[in-house]
Amino acid sequence: MKSKLLSVLLIFVIPLITKAQNLPTPIFTMVPCEGVPGVMDTLLIAPVPGATSYLWETSNGQENSILFNGAISPVYFTSNYMELTFMAFENPWDICVTAFSSCCSSATACTTIFSIDSIMFDPSNSITAPPNSSGNYSLEYLTCTETSSSIIYWTLTGDITFINGQQNQMTPFNYNSAQLNFGSGFTNGTLCAYSVNGISLSSDTICMTITAPVGIIENSVEIISCFIDSKNDILNIKIPKLSKPSIINIYNSEGKLNYESIINEDHTTHSISTYKSGIYFVSIIYDNNYFTRKILIQK
Repeated sequence: MKSKLLSVLLIFVIPLITKAQNLPTPIFTMVPCEGVPGVMDTLLIAPVPGATSYLWETSNGQENSILFNGAISPVYFTSNYMELTFMAFENPWDICVTAFSSCCSSATACTTIFSIDSIMFDPSNSITAPPNSSGNYSLEYLTCTETSSSIIYWTLTGDITFINGQQNQMTPFNYNSAQLNFGSGFTNGTLCAYSVNGISLSSDTICMTITAPVGIIENSVEIISCFIDSKNDILNIKIPKLSKPSIINIYNSEGKLNYESIINEDHTTHSISTYKSGIYFVSIIYDNNYFTRKILIQK
C-alpha cells in the first residue's frame, strides 16, 4: 500500500513542484477539426520520451465547457491519448498539455479547436479593381475542411455582382472562392462572408473593402483612344498631349493582369499576337486620373 502511494506521489505531486524544463515539447498528432457540443472526440500527442504524466488544461473560463476523459480541467493523466467531450458552445477552445517526469517538465504545447468553421480572406486578394473588370476572390480556412458541413454566405455592396448577376450567393464550404464582376460605375464596395455549420451556428462576418484607383474618369473619349490593327496584331493607344509618364495595364475578362508598362509617348503600340480571343480591359493611369477601355480581340 505504501509503495503504491509513493508511486502516485511521484507521478502526480512531484511534477507540481518541479521547475526544470528538460523534456521535449509535446507534439499534437491528432486534433479534432471541429468541437461540436454534446459530441466526444479524440486528441492525441506523440509520446514524450521520459514523461510519466501529462497535465491537460484549457483556458481560464472554459473549464465547464469541455471534459478531459470525463474530468474538468486541469487534469493529470499518464496517457498521451485524451477523449474530449464538448459540453457547451465555445469558439474557440484552447487546449494545452505539459509533460512531466519525476525530475523534469517540458514546455507547454497548445492547440486550438473551433466549434464554428472560421474563415479569413486570402491575403493575396486585390483591394483595388478597375471598372468593367472581373476578379477572383478567395477565402482561407482556420479549421479542417474535409469533414465540414458548413455553407459560406457571400454578400456584396457597390457596383459589384457575382457571376450569377446577384449581390448575394451561398456555396458549400469547400468552394472557397467567388468571381466578382465590377460594373462601369464601380468606385468602391465591400465583399463580406460568413459560415454556418450543420447545427446552425454562425461564424463572425468578415468583410473587405475594394476600391477603384483614385481619380476615376470613365470612358473619356476625347482624351484616350484605343484601337486594334488586326492585320498586324497590334494594339494602338493614344493619349493626346501626354506631358508626364503614364501607366498602362491590360486585364483579361477574369481580372488577370496580362501586361503592364510605363509609357512616355502620346502614341504607343503593344503586340497582341499571343492573346487569345476575348474581351480585355485597358487601364491607363494618367495625370492622377484613371481611364478604362474595353477591347474585343477576335482571331
